[in-house]
Amino acid sequence: MYRGRFIIFLMIGMALFFTLPMINIVASLVTGVEREGEEQSDPWRNLWSADFSEGTLSFFMMRCCNKSMQPGRVYIGRGGFLFLGNGNDFENVMDKTTGRVRPPMEEVDRWTQSVGKIRDIVDAQDGVFAMVIAPNKHSIYSQYLPKGLSAADRNVTDDFIDSARRHELPILDLRPLLRKASEETQVYFNTDTHWNPLGASIAFDQTMEFIEALHGFDMPVLSYGIRPVGRVAGDLANFLKIENILGAKAEQTHIYEIETGPICLSKTDLKLLDFEPCNDFNNRRLSVGGESLGQILMTKAATAPNPQTVLMLCDSFCFAASPLFNANFQTVYRVDWSQMKGELLRSTIERLQPDIVVLHMIERHLWEPDFGLE
Repeated sequence: MYRGRFIIFLMIGMALFFTLPMINIVASLVTGVEREGEEQSDPWRNLWSADFSEGTLSFFMMRCCNKSMQPGRVYIGRGGFLFLGNGNDFENVMDKTTGRVRPPMEEVDRWTQSVGKIRDIVDAQDGVFAMVIAPNKHSIYSQYLPKGLSAADRNVTDDFIDSARRHELPILDLRPLLRKASEETQVYFNTDTHWNPLGASIAFDQTMEFIEALHGFDMPVLSYGIRPVGRVAGDLANFLKIENILGAKAEQTHIYEIETGPICLSKTDLKLLDFEPCNDFNNRRLSVGGESLGQILMTKAATAPNPQTVLMLCDSFCFAASPLFNANFQTVYRVDWSQMKGELLRSTIERLQPDIVVLHMIERHLWEPDFGLE
């Protein structure tokens, strides 16, 4: 009995072993694409790669039929745009965009009041608090949403902004500015959920003006240039496993050209606030995700034009503009806002004593669980 099962299992395994290379060869010939990157240096490995087969099929279905092989994660839009899907990990972003998910105003008000408690802690230290909404790509390029889907005239974002203004919560809605900018230039990546550095720089300039208005005095910004360069496809292409098919220059990104004095970087476990020595670095972009989760990152720039200390409670959308903040403020702290709740959030603000606290949050995270502040 067991011998028979073993033989059947062995035959299935051998069939897959010899069939998969044929599938990959045929798939490559049918789609007519060549993979780039790591696989190109080891083409034999592709013959037995299930990811290779899946990615090639994803590419074929996207190009021929506008269909996604990962519908819970990626929607195939028009004009070459991919959009984040409705999966549980993505806060039902498409349903929020179309208005299918829209909580009662009582719940929105409770969430607004939770954010307002952060403002109250900052106000008690004579600091300045600002909330900045980084728009979903769905909100800026709604005309490229998949056929049959359209953005609602009003959604939970509009409800939250109305609630925030009723509660006198300083909030910057970047959607109108980025929509206008998108008419002349591309401000988000085609294959990524995020804005590109050009879009991030527009958001940075507007954020500085907003904080300046709250402060009541001038906040100078160093002049900078933006140089376009090619880059690989982004996270949405990775979900579909087509990043290598699209090539090494699938997207256009940008490099900031800005003259600064020395800038150093330090970090600490967010529960300890015991910073390591501050070491020089080449003002590269900084992420609060990945390896930096559970940490506070600190940059210092002694010659920056603004002496204020800034605490940024942010997410992946503060990555692209991070060199601009590094260069323009003498001290910048960064931490993922999702790691900061309750007493930890309160004590961190009280111990760091920032002059400015920016809650920099992607739009789809609005109406999240509250910050646990009493």
